[in-house]
Formats: sequence, C-alpha cells, structure tokens
Amino acid sequence: MWRDAGQSRNVIGWSFRLLGLALCLLSALLPIWRAPDALAETSDLLQAIRLYESGEFEAAAQLARGGHDSESLTLAARAQLAYLSYVDRQAASFTRLEACAALAKRAIALDPQNVEAHLQYVVALGFMGRVAGNIRAHLAGYATDARTHLDTALKLDPQNGWARGMLGAWHMEIVRKGGGFLAGSVYGAKLDEGIALYRQALQLDPENPVLHYEFGLALAAQDMRRFGSEAEKQLREAITLPARNAFEGLAQQRAQQLLIALATRNRNIVTAAIKAQTEFPESTLKPAQSNRPPAYGLR
Repeated sequence: MWRDAGQSRNVIGWSFRLLGLALCLLSALLPIWRAPDALAETSDLLQAIRLYESGEFEAAAQLARGGHDSESLTLAARAQLAYLSYVDRQAASFTRLEACAALAKRAIALDPQNVEAHLQYVVALGFMGRVAGNIRAHLAGYATDARTHLDTALKLDPQNGWARGMLGAWHMEIVRKGGGFLAGSVYGAKLDEGIALYRQALQLDPENPVLHYEFGLALAAQDMRRFGSEAEKQLREAITLPARNAFEGLAQQRAQQLLIALATRNRNIVTAAIKAQTEFPESTLKPAQSNRPPAYGLR
C-alpha cells in the first residue's frame, strides 16, 4: 500500500521541508545548545531517506527510528513495512507489524496533519489483519480504523494519488475476501467504487509504477476472467515506466513475474503467483490463522 516513493512527492517534500527547517534554525538564532541536536536530526533524516531510496530499508528504519519528529517516525514505519513486505516476508510477525503501526501512531500524535503517517498506519493495520486472522481483525476493528485514517488523509490532501489508490485497495480487497454482500453490508465496501478510486489515483499520479502494479494485482486477484486484460495492461504500464528508487524497482519485478504467470492462461499458475504476492508465508502464522483478511495496499 510507502506510497510516495522514490522521487515521489512526499520524499521530495521531505527534502525541501528539512532544508527549510535547517535554514529557520540558523536564521532564528535559537540558543546554541539546541541547534546541534536539531541539525543532527535533520542530517539523520536526510541520510535515512537516501538509504530508503537505495533499498536499504532496515538501515533506513533504524536510523529514522531514532528521530523525535513526525517525519522521521513515519519514514521508520514505511521503511520497515517495505522490508517486511518486499524483502523478507518470512519475518513479518504480528509483533513486528504492530511495532510499525505504533511508529505511525506516534508520528500522527506529533503531527495529525501528516498524511503519510496516516497512510503508513493503514498499511500496518492491513498486514496485521492478514497475520491475525479474520475474526481477530474484525473484533479489533482494523478495517474500520483503516477507513477512518484513509478518509482523514483524503480530507487533508484530496489530490493525493496514494491515498485514493489505497482507499481503492481497501474496497476491492474487502469485497474479494468477504464477497460483495457481506463487504457492503458490514463495511460499506464496493467493487465499482474501488476500481473508480484506483483510476482516479492513476489520473493524479500516472507515472507511478507502484500504483499501476497494485491496481493490476488487485484486478487479477479479484476476477481473472473479468479483469485479466485490464490487469495485464496495468502491469505492462508498471514495468514500462522508469523506476525512481529501489522500492519501485521491486514492484516492477513483481509486476513482471505476474505478467509471466498471466501469459500462461493457466489458472493454477496464476493463482499461485497472486498468492505469493498477496499472502504472508504460512510459517509466520499460527495454525488457527489461515483465513486472513485483506491488506489495504503498500507503497
């Protein structure tokens, strides 16, 4: 479901805002004993962003986790989630995912208007739901909590492509896992609305390969017969666009793998490919947790 990836709007925004912070600290003549710490944190965050961009997700998370500002904690959550979902899914225990959610929650507490923090919290909730199982996830209110934060993100930034794409994923995955009637009656999730939101996201951010990949994967997982052609179109677009950072490159690798599976027109091969990209390995789950609810997207 980070979203804002590579030379994405949020990462670029970070760099400019951090530069502005450094300039303000210097020009405002703050007491000398405060300036070194503030500037050191700025330097650490910029370095953590560079580590994330290069694919060193755990190193980025470790460095950013030591920060005391909302953006550092958000990056720590995003980098750790990227590692657990794209690099080492075997390590994606509930405890580690819960720690990611806690980082995002702390970031939100420090800055309730941090859109990225709300989105990373949603990503963590979605993956926690997969590992916890349907009943536990429902009782814990993960899907409802996720929807609240997605709505908040869109109120803060209505033109945010990631937020729209993740809300689209929220609709589509709940429908896929629960069926149209149950998804609609319990959560208000609708397939058509999910697809429409994904299309809106791509209009806002058409050169984002991760959004194209996520949409293609969601369509293939939903109904291969009905949406197979559109899924292939989105996946081809994902691998055609230039990767702006390591995370986008990993998404393109997955898009290529899924395209190869779809080309076989073999249901078993396609189903296995989709499962490999949407589910966590069974070894990360308890025996009673085999029926997992959806996640809501990871950028």
